[in-house]
Amino acid sequence: MKDYGEIEGLVINPKSKQLIVQVNRGKQIVLGMPKGFYPGYDREISELYFYQMTPRCQ
Repeated sequence: MKDYGEIEGLVINPKSKQLIVQVNRGKQIVLGMPKGFYPGYDREISELYFYQMTPRCQ
């Protein structure tokens, strides 16, 4: 992942055997409410990361 953020969602695609992680970063959240942006951000950034899942044992 490029930077620290909040993991919004996880899903496993059974056909491609991939773990998909959706991450948001940039928006400051206090007590569950948005309170502006962290320094260096002027908007919230949402990203998807794809991880190939391979069996470790047989």
